Amino acid sequence: MSKTIVCLIALLALVFPGSAFSLNGNELSGDWTVTWPNNENKQNQNDMSLTYSDGSFSGTYINDGKDSCPVSGALAKANGHLILHIKCPKWGIEMDGTASADGKMAKGTYWAYGDASGPFTMTKHESQ
Repeated sequence: MSKTIVCLIALLALVFPGSAFSLNGNELSGDWTVTWPNNENKQNQNDMSLTYSDGSFSGTYINDGKDSCPVSGALAKANGHLILHIKCPKWGIEMDGTASADGKMAKGTYWAYGDASGPFTMTKHESQ
């Protein structure tokens, strides 16, 4: 009986490899809204666009001053771990999070201004 169970598990592992989480970076390409909670129980939102090519992200982030800031980053396809770097004229943001399996949302932690950190949520625009 135990040999049957072991064989069945091995067969399922071969039939469904990587089915637990496998995300293609191209699924994250497109326009996003990034939401940052602030200290006054309000939320700040900024637009970001991402393009995935040759294993890495590039894009633009529009800051509160309406500056267009370059974005770079990477994705671990196996688990959806996402790292993004935003370089604005006077400061930068490091984002470390996880994308949802459907590629429509990401959540994680950011670090900015050298001493600020907190949660972020990215939501992909519906038309994409």
